[in-house]
Amino acid sequence: MPPGSGVSAPAGSGPTGTGGSAPAGPGASRSRTGGGDPAAGYSVVWWDPNVLELDIEARFGIRQAELLSKDVPQDLVDSDLARYRAWRRRRGEIVAEASVPSVEVVTVTELARRQIADLVPSSTAEPELLELEGRGRRPAGPRFGALVHAVLATVSLDADRDALGQVARLQGRLLGASASEVEAAAEAAAAGIAHPLFDRVRRAAAAGECRREAPVTMRGDDGVVVEGVVDLAFRDGDAWVVVDFKTDQELAAGLDVYRRQVQIYADMVARATGGPARGVLMRV
Repeated sequence: MPPGSGVSAPAGSGPTGTGGSAPAGPGASRSRTGGGDPAAGYSVVWWDPNVLELDIEARFGIRQAELLSKDVPQDLVDSDLARYRAWRRRRGEIVAEASVPSVEVVTVTELARRQIADLVPSSTAEPELLELEGRGRRPAGPRFGALVHAVLATVSLDADRDALGQVARLQGRLLGASASEVEAAAEAAAAGIAHPLFDRVRRAAAAGECRREAPVTMRGDDGVVVEGVVDLAFRDGDAWVVVDFKTDQELAAGLDVYRRQVQIYADMVARATGGPARGVLMRV
């Protein structure tokens, strides 16, 4: 410890160093940082490795070195090694078997892309395409699309413009949407429920035969499980109509996939209900 460090040496630890302080030696010392008050300082213990008994061998448990040094019959070693290798091989087989999924699950969007890429023909009729007027310039993107879907899924089917605005503001807060997105979503939803198609939707809803944001699941002929969410489905006469809403500015870029999506949804509803179903692609 350098002289003048503020730590006092224990008695008999050595000669006094520069500045009147004795150099610190092994033992307990007391700091002088507290001035004249001994209670204000803190204790320091200095150790001298030269007087410590080092390199002491541990004496607990059975050491691995002792086990390895024992004379063990070779046939016992070979049998134990064979059992270990058999266990390890079987463990690898079990891990490989467990890594193979027992069920493959895909979304409707994934399945639509696969079918188009593999040129698989659709089992349902070509969906009807409805384009609403007066879209103009407005926000776009996944959040705006989610907002429009949320409004159309929750708003009353006979809501006026004020009610639509309230629902759009609520859903906008949940999604963190901007004021312009909220306003545009309310306008898009208003145009959607004002379309003549929704006259049939309202009649079906009054009869309890309308579903909105309905999760659907189907096991295909190949064993693959397909899952998705139907935006709107309602009974119209003897058939079900499945409506898929789209808010894309440029619909043509993904039109083939969108058409196949709603065709798959119609097939899923037809299988679930046991009756015919057809698809409608509505651009709101």
